[in-house]
Amino acid sequence: MKVFPISFKTSLLFLAIGFCFFNLISCTKKEAFSTTKSGLQYSIVESKGGKKPAIGDVLKMHMIYKTQRDSLLYDSKIIGDSFMIQLGAPSFIGGLEEGFAMLGEGDSAIFRVPADSVYQKLFKQAKPEGLAADEQLKFFIRLDKVLSQKEFNENNQRIQSEWDRKEDLQIIAYLKKNNLVTSPVADGVYLIPFEMGKGKTPKKGDSVEVKYIGKFLSGEVFDDSEKAKTNLTYRLGDGSRMPVWEKTIASMKEGSFYRLILASRNAFKNRQYGPIPPNSTIIYDIRLVKVRPAGKAS
Repeated sequence: MKVFPISFKTSLLFLAIGFCFFNLISCTKKEAFSTTKSGLQYSIVESKGGKKPAIGDVLKMHMIYKTQRDSLLYDSKIIGDSFMIQLGAPSFIGGLEEGFAMLGEGDSAIFRVPADSVYQKLFKQAKPEGLAADEQLKFFIRLDKVLSQKEFNENNQRIQSEWDRKEDLQIIAYLKKNNLVTSPVADGVYLIPFEMGKGKTPKKGDSVEVKYIGKFLSGEVFDDSEKAKTNLTYRLGDGSRMPVWEKTIASMKEGSFYRLILASRNAFKNRQYGPIPPNSTIIYDIRLVKVRPAGKAS
C-alpha cells in the first residue's frame, strides 16, 4: 500500500458526503462483524454501489484507526481531504488491502486487523508501546474516490499547471509592486543583480563565503546569516545546495549582490522544509563575500 503525501496543490475534488462519518461509526458499534475466508473482520457501514478499485488504483479516502479500547492512533483529517493510497495486494493474510478492495466509491466500513501484522508488514515500522501482543486495531474507512494511475497522473499534472500559472502571476505582481524590471532567466527563476562585484568568479571546488537572507514574497524572513552571526561557507558544487543556487553563485563575482526569486517548483516543491511551508515561492538576497580557490588555505 503506497501512501501519497499529497499537498493542497494536488488534492482531488472532494466528493460531497451527505452524512457524518463519525455518527455512522457510533451507530455501528453494536453491529456484528463478518469474517472473510482469509480472516479479515469487517462491518459495512454504508454501501452505495459505487465504482470499485483494482490493484494499482489510487484511492482517496478518510481513514481513522484506533486501539480496541477506542484510543485514537491516527486520523487522516490532519492532512485535510487529500489522503490517498495506492491499492496493492494484501501485505498479509487478512490484510487491510483486502478490505479496501471490497469497497466502492461512497462506501464506509470498519475493519479489525491484528496490530502486529499491520505495523510489521503494512506500515513496516515498530509497533507503538502500550499495545498488547494480541491487540486488534479498528480501521474506520470511507472511500471517496477511485482513480486509475493514469487518471491520478493526469489530474496532478492539470492541478500542477494551474498552480504554476497562479504562482507566476504572484511573482509578476511582486516585481511590479517593488519596481523590479526583469525577465525570468529560466522557467520560474528570476535573477536580479543589484551590485556587480569586481572580484573572482568561483569555480567548482572553490570555497565560497556568502551572506544571505531568505524570505517569502510577503517579506517575512525565514533565514538570515547575519542573525545567525555566521556567513555561509561551503565548497561550490559539493551537492549541499539547490542546483539553481549553485548556478547563481557560479555566475557571481566577489562583492556581487543578487536577488534570486524561485517559484516553488524550483525550490522545495510541495514539501515542508523547516520553516518553509509546502508550495512556497522563496526569495534569496545573496552577497558573495569571498572566493577561495580550491587547494588554497583560507
